[in-house]
Amino acid sequence: SSSSSSSLSEEISTLSMQLRKLKVSAIWCNEIESLQDIAKEQETARGNFPGPCPVIYHGPLDYSLAAVEDYGAAAVVVPAGAILDLLDDDGSLV
Repeated sequence: SSSSSSSLSEEISTLSMQLRKLKVSAIWCNEIESLQDIAKEQETARGNFPGPCPVIYHGPLDYSLAAVEDYGAAAVVVPAGAILDLLDDDGSLV
C-alpha cells in the first residue's frame, strides 16, 4: 500500500539523516528505490555541516548507469565480469 511505502521512505530518510550526523564517510545502498530516498535526503544537507554523504550503489545492474546516476548515486560498484557488458561497440559506457 502507498501508506506503508511512504512510511518506509520516511524511515529510510531518517536513517540517512542519522548516518550523516554520525559523520559516516559514505552510504552504500543496494536497492534502487532506497537509493533515491537516501540521495534526496542527503541533498538536503548541502551547504550545512555535516554536508551530504556520497551514496554508492552496489546493487543489481538492471538499470543503465545513467539511470542509477539520475537516482542520485555518486558512484556505482561494477563487478569486474560485468564491465564488458556495459560497453557499446565503440568502447563507451552504455
